[in-house]
Amino acid sequence: DAALRAAAQAITDLAAALGQIDDWIVDNI
Repeated sequence: DAALRAAAQAITDLAAALGQIDDWIVDNI
């Protein structure tokens, strides 16, 4: 289902963004 795939992609993108933020926090604190 296209909507489900789009939602899964959005979750993946969000998780990747959160991972990058976490890396930034580790580097900057």
